[in-house]
Amino acid sequence: MFLLKFIMGMSSELLSKLFSFATMSFLGRVPSKDDSKVSFIGVLSFYWLLIGFSIIFPQYLSNIILFAPKDPRIVRIISILIFILIPLICGWTTTKVSNYNRQKRVMWKQLLMGYPYALVLGFLVIGLIITVPIVKAPYFLYMYYLDSIKMMIHKGNYDGAIKEIMSILREHGIKGEVSDPPKLLWWQFIALIWVEGEIFHHEMSKEMKMIKGTHKDQHFQILLHATDVAITAKRGLATKIRAILAENLSEENMYFSWDEKGHEIEDKIKEYKRKLVNDKNIESADVQELVEELREVGLSQEEWSAIRKQIFKLEVLNKQKHPSSAEEYGGQEFSPSS
Repeated sequence: MFLLKFIMGMSSELLSKLFSFATMSFLGRVPSKDDSKVSFIGVLSFYWLLIGFSIIFPQYLSNIILFAPKDPRIVRIISILIFILIPLICGWTTTKVSNYNRQKRVMWKQLLMGYPYALVLGFLVIGLIITVPIVKAPYFLYMYYLDSIKMMIHKGNYDGAIKEIMSILREHGIKGEVSDPPKLLWWQFIALIWVEGEIFHHEMSKEMKMIKGTHKDQHFQILLHATDVAITAKRGLATKIRAILAENLSEENMYFSWDEKGHEIEDKIKEYKRKLVNDKNIESADVQELVEELREVGLSQEEWSAIRKQIFKLEVLNKQKHPSSAEEYGGQEFSPSS
């Protein structure tokens, strides 16, 4: 009895790590500053389902509730109260994510949305616990490495994104073929994308494709979905593919941040590049303003580096198109590491 309660009390951290690993492996990642919140909601949702079972079978599952009395009727009452409360806690937690916007959904509606969130994520956690070991078994056996690039594909630009990735790989002598993912993963992906889109108030691409191939007798797999490029291969090849893609992916088909302020900066970068392509001038001070704005957003290191690289490319293009702008700026050079 005590052992079971102890296991239930200690399981949340394990479930949180497993849920984070599963979503990163197959279903994309969430903003780094919000991943703990989403994992917390996932754990609560899983526990919520167990509470639901305890309402039906209190005499068998009373141990789900720590320090619960032995009276089944009291356990049932406690279970009902917790069953009502947990989704509201899930909904409240979603109001603390970085992109929550009261204008898009007021607080009380967001709280009530905790009920569908808990239902979907609860079953997703169960599904991922079952499917991750099965689908990932070959990769565990071959000690493959998982690497990834955080991004967010613009709605409607999925085909452009996968064409861009295939083109980059071919240019570097890496050949692969595009295929559909297992249906089981795809349905779980659709469910999670719906939840993420609702929580973060973003319309996300719902397509999901795999790129499989062999490079120098080593197999690799790239899973492309709305929020992540997940690369699975031997460590050397996985990090090589990640580096190639990170160096060459453009902002035309995807954002490299989740934060709306980060999106505003990336949209400005695209606007300035189009101006330069059309032989219009932009001031170096405008580029420097992007750098200053990027410092204020508070992005993760990965997001900051990706956008800083795009600003650096913009500066180089501006100097190529309009050398005089560099003189106006005093000849200062930008670099991605500055």
